[in-house]
Amino acid sequence: MNQSIRGYHITIVLGVLLTIAAGFLSATQPMIAFLIVPALAIVFVCYAYPKLYILITMIYVMAMPKISIISVPGTHVGIRGEDALIALFLVTFLIKEAVKPSFTYNTYFKRINTRFTLYAVACLFSVMYGIYQGFIDNPLLGFMFLFRKIEYFIFMFLGYLYFRKQKDMKTFFRVIDVSVIFLLLVGLLQKVGAVGAIQSGEYKADATFRIMSTFSGPYEYAAFLLLITPIYIHRLANGRHKWLSVFFLILNAYAILITESRISLVAFFLILLMGFWKAVKGQALKIFIIGYVALACLVGGYLIQNLMPSTSANTANVQSESPLERFQTLNLDAMFLETEYAYKMRDYQTFLVKGPQLYFEGSDLSYSMRMSKWLNYIDGVQHNPVFGLGLSTTGEAVDGNYIRYLAESGILGFVLWVILISFILKLSKSLMKQNVFEGQFVYLAMISMLVSAVFIDVFEASKAAMVLWFIVGAMLTKLDLPKKDSKIKEAPLS
Repeated sequence: MNQSIRGYHITIVLGVLLTIAAGFLSATQPMIAFLIVPALAIVFVCYAYPKLYILITMIYVMAMPKISIISVPGTHVGIRGEDALIALFLVTFLIKEAVKPSFTYNTYFKRINTRFTLYAVACLFSVMYGIYQGFIDNPLLGFMFLFRKIEYFIFMFLGYLYFRKQKDMKTFFRVIDVSVIFLLLVGLLQKVGAVGAIQSGEYKADATFRIMSTFSGPYEYAAFLLLITPIYIHRLANGRHKWLSVFFLILNAYAILITESRISLVAFFLILLMGFWKAVKGQALKIFIIGYVALACLVGGYLIQNLMPSTSANTANVQSESPLERFQTLNLDAMFLETEYAYKMRDYQTFLVKGPQLYFEGSDLSYSMRMSKWLNYIDGVQHNPVFGLGLSTTGEAVDGNYIRYLAESGILGFVLWVILISFILKLSKSLMKQNVFEGQFVYLAMISMLVSAVFIDVFEASKAAMVLWFIVGAMLTKLDLPKKDSKIKEAPLS
């Protein structure tokens, strides 16, 4: 995408108009006039340097907490900063294309877009049917949930526009490196009680001992760390800065450890094994590197975890436990009884009034809450198996993406979503076999998301979902390259 200033006269005219407006407003509304200056700078960068603007948007998504700048009446959601950045880019892009069309996309971009469109239409039907049947109390909220899905998908388009040269991926790597360190520092400050966290748009000084950094919860933070782990696997196997890659892998492992997300810890070691098994050549070297990195991450993270007890947990009069200790709380017998009883007692109408019911003290708390919700939602979707109950009917967290998709969009939406994800997995696996890094990146990232989705609404977590679709866009750019033979050979990214 050309970064030169095309149509500079339009930018100048816009700048003059905004400057005049700022002059008039300064007498009556000084605060609004003050905001026009940064707004002008943002518009200029968006129009003149779109690739830089996209990178800034991604930095904002990864580093900034979710703060609503405009509340949507009658709902618990709002318009956030990243929403405004994306809207501005789309308006600017459409204006450019109307003046001078230049955007082209490949066949695979079109295929993924078609599959997502079918899924979005199924979700639209589920919203309309949910409103008609009275399952959705607030129609605006149902449509907002649909718009969020479309917004996440737009990041594939942003990634497709951004990643045009090999240096673009290297720049993205550097941004990721800085983000990992920054986010962990914020998380450690939360752990010692120095700063709080923003949840549901509100700042809470007494942040939970399960750190979340700038994310809305520990699970979302862990999901993001899983998404970027393939970068360090690739750099360790093929790059020049191997020790630096080991350092970042250990940072990722430790950060996931102190989020105390057990499923994320399992997914981390799974993609670590899968990634190195594919990337590293030589059987003996594979075993050595996999064993070394796994042991270093586990032992290093565990030691640091025990050296840094949580002060915020003490403030809340609760005892902090590491994820390794949380594994010990699992009681299979109690979990089986919990499942059996929750199955017998499932009743969606009663569940809407009373919420999740916990039955066995010996069972794992997280499992108990999930099982109660899951079986009640499955009971609820029987009212409309085809279209489901409608988007937003399961609330902010179901703690299981598969159950959420089945309950909200029914069998039709769930099947279309599976078709979409399966196609991306098949495409990324094909590229991975051709030694294309972006293929391996998307494949491992998608596997980590699918594993996490068993117990987390990870595909609905905005930061994780946006990063995922962004790298899917990066993968699609590799299909634009001319192929002289059956394999694409590239210089290692470091």
